[in-house]
Amino acid sequence: MASKWKNLKGRFPVATKDEAFELTVARAQEGFTGLRLKGLLAVLAERDRKKDALNDYLREVNADITALNRLILAEFEAQGVSSVRSDGGITFHERIDVGVGVEAPDVFFAYLNEHPELEYLYDVKTSDVTTLVKDLLEEGKDEEIPPGLKIYLRTSVGMKGS
Repeated sequence: MASKWKNLKGRFPVATKDEAFELTVARAQEGFTGLRLKGLLAVLAERDRKKDALNDYLREVNADITALNRLILAEFEAQGVSSVRSDGGITFHERIDVGVGVEAPDVFFAYLNEHPELEYLYDVKTSDVTTLVKDLLEEGKDEEIPPGLKIYLRTSVGMKGS
């Protein structure tokens, strides 16, 4: 089955990752050089199965990390602390970050129409909106946060040290 984008080949550059990744790809490619199509397909199918298994494992690890974060943060709160140093010399601390999402696009864009100084947000990049909201929160200007946004806190446990 041909891709609907096949006619674009040659008209746009091929997407590449960072240099280090491209070097890793080049080394991997050298390792597969002697394989013909049937062998290449077999290796790809095997690697894809491994990737799926690793992604499943990663989901489990992420669930464990989230559960541990919640339990540790509950302990921090119960003990009235925001950080603890382990016997191994690692400092575990509460880390709080602000997240922002556009909850009501019509309300948000109507606000932008009324405030030309924010026109750069029309090309909405989450990082731009998040930066604006964080700046306003730090300056204590909560009332200037554009309507239509959903603001939430992400709290986790950070680690510093050995």
